[in-house]
Amino acid sequence: MMKTLPTLFLLLCIASVTLAEKPPRFMDLQHIDAEDAVTQAQAALGKEITDVTIVADARSNRVYLFHENPEVIELLEQFLLAIDLPGKAVGMTVLVLNYIVAEDALAAANKAFGKELEGARAVLCKKSNRILIGGPTVGRHKLETFLLALDRQPRQIQVRIVITRVVRDEQGREVRTVLSQPTITVADGKQGVIMSGANPGESLQVQITATILDQAGRKKGD
Repeated sequence: MMKTLPTLFLLLCIASVTLAEKPPRFMDLQHIDAEDAVTQAQAALGKEITDVTIVADARSNRVYLFHENPEVIELLEQFLLAIDLPGKAVGMTVLVLNYIVAEDALAAANKAFGKELEGARAVLCKKSNRILIGGPTVGRHKLETFLLALDRQPRQIQVRIVITRVVRDEQGREVRTVLSQPTITVADGKQGVIMSGANPGESLQVQITATILDQAGRKKGD
């Protein structure tokens, strides 16, 4: 009787949503319990899957997914595939990237390891710039190590500048007035803009592009 009620509720949910919207997507899980999978998805993905309905059918071990955005459905499917593994559950590695875009990092990993990713199963969370890694311990560790190596703060250059106005007096002598002495830190390959002015309403703009050179005077990467 305990499983009859959830199944009945599930069928009512499916019927009501199907009448109003597109038919639900579903996944048949092979190894992990459907209800446990739903609980893990809701805990791990959080804000990535707002306004989504996930329903577990304990009888068929199937998970139904309801959402208008196909990207959200795809994210959920990737997550469920990542945790639906044979044997004892080993959990997932949650990797928060601080400097590199998670999508770019995963693209680099796919290029380095191929789509199989050394047996690891990666789940891309664009909103929070995270990558969740499931799969065997060895593959998961290799992928995590690779991604952490990419996620490094770009090298920076600190530039100190003196902005000076030069005019000539009646005798033709130069008169120098220091307007400002700003310091700006610019990441490699990025641009920085310094705004300065001596008088109200006056604005001078200096644009700087940082390029780190090696000892031979060549641009990095040349």
